[in-house]
Amino acid sequence: MSEEHHDFSHHSSFRDRITHILYHLQEKQQSIRGLFNGECGEIFLRYLKEYLCQVFDEHITIKDDVPHDYALDLAVSGFAETVRWWLKGHSDYTPEQMTAYFFRCISIL
Repeated sequence: MSEEHHDFSHHSSFRDRITHILYHLQEKQQSIRGLFNGECGEIFLRYLKEYLCQVFDEHITIKDDVPHDYALDLAVSGFAETVRWWLKGHSDYTPEQMTAYFFRCISIL
């Protein structure tokens, strides 16, 4: 379904899905930014990681010599920290740029 500020209705790659998630977080960044403070930040990150674990597990292929749960945790944690970094003061980068940076840094994807 087409959305007001972005349209990913015809895109289905993992990279597109990650970018789409970032667009939604960017749209709500004023509210989300406050969630990163104090105890709320840890709760928000826990729920974000639970959601991301499902998304990543559906899409990533991990090399045979790396335990799947380890690589999945590393990728999910890295992306969650990317979101935290981005929304806590670097939101001038576009969702596409952040997706590109993340994929360059995480070679398992």
